[in-house]
Amino acid sequence: MGEDRELIEMFIEETRERLEAIEPALVELERAESAAEKERLLNDVFRHLHSTKGSAGYLNLTDLVALRPNSWPTSCARARQLSPSTSTSCSRLSR
Repeated sequence: MGEDRELIEMFIEETRERLEAIEPALVELERAESAAEKERLLNDVFRHLHSTKGSAGYLNLTDLVALRPNSWPTSCARARQLSPSTSTSCSRLSR
């Protein structure tokens, strides 16, 4: 039981760190001018979200795994306009 609590605490801390990394990336994304920079930042954001979802799945936090922000499909559609490689990130997140 103590091990489960420790894993949950680690998940919460890692999720906080990911959210702290996502916020400035989103601000940078709004300011980015080149498609390559936008793609890099969007991939960073998606990677953090996907990692959080994967960790939640490992911990059997099914409610969190089931969550998928409504913005993902829109973001993915925009990402596909930037670069075909970004659509790969989008398809991974949809799983």
